[in-house]
Amino acid sequence: MSKIKKLVIIVGTIFAVLLLAIGLLIFSFILDMRSDSKEEKKVITLAKEYIDKTFQDKVTIFDTLYDNMGNFNGFEYAAKVHHEKTGTEFLVYQNSETNEMEDTFIIDKWENDIAKAIKPSIEKAFGKSLTNKEVKPIIDSDDYDEIRDKMKDNIEINAYLEEEFVKALKLNPNHPNNYTDFELSPTIRITIPRHQEKKDEALINEVIQSAQAYNILKHGTFIIDYSDGGVPLEENELRRDF
Repeated sequence: MSKIKKLVIIVGTIFAVLLLAIGLLIFSFILDMRSDSKEEKKVITLAKEYIDKTFQDKVTIFDTLYDNMGNFNGFEYAAKVHHEKTGTEFLVYQNSETNEMEDTFIIDKWENDIAKAIKPSIEKAFGKSLTNKEVKPIIDSDDYDEIRDKMKDNIEINAYLEEEFVKALKLNPNHPNNYTDFELSPTIRITIPRHQEKKDEALINEVIQSAQAYNILKHGTFIIDYSDGGVPLEENELRRDF
C-alpha cells in the first residue's frame, strides 16, 4: 500500500471519528434539552397536593416548566399555575436542596403589582408601556409577526425583587400583604424602543420623584436600556439608585 493511500485512510478514519463524536455530542445535547414526562407528571402530582394544603383561593395548574438552561435555582421541573383571584401566574416546585415544596406566588404577585403601580408615571414620561404581566401573553405566541406588531413602539416594564429576601419574610400566601408594607428595593428595568436621548436622565428622575411622593416605591433601582426592533442597542444603560 502506497504512503498516499495510508495517509488517506488515516485522515479518513480521524475525520469519521470526529464526525461520530460531534454527532454524539449533538444527540446528547438534544436529549438534555427534552423534558422527561415522568418528571413532569411527578411535579404536577406534588404541586396538586401542595396547592390543596396551602391555598384557600382557586389555583389552577396549566403547564409545566423544564429549566433545561439552568435559569432557576433549586429546581429543574416546576408546575405553572394560575391564581384565579389575583390573576397571578407563578411556579410550584420541589426544592432540590431541601426536598420541600415551594412556590413563587408572593414574589410574582408583588413584581406584577410594582410594575402596574409604576406604569402611569413611566407612560407620562416616556410613552405607551406594557408591564411584564401584559408582555407575557404576547411573547408566548408562536406568531413572530404578531409579536412584532403588538410590541412595536411599546416600552417594556419589568420589576424584579430579591427572591431570598421575600422568602425570608415567610408570609402566608392567603394573606400576602401589600409590597409597600415592607422595606423592599426592587429593580425596575425599562426597555425603550429607540436610542438614548439627553432628556432621559431628567425624565427618570421625575419618575422616581413621583414614585416616592405617591408611596409606590421608597427605594430601588431604575435601569433603562434601549432597543431597535426587539434587538438591544449597544448603548450605555441609564441607571438610577434611590
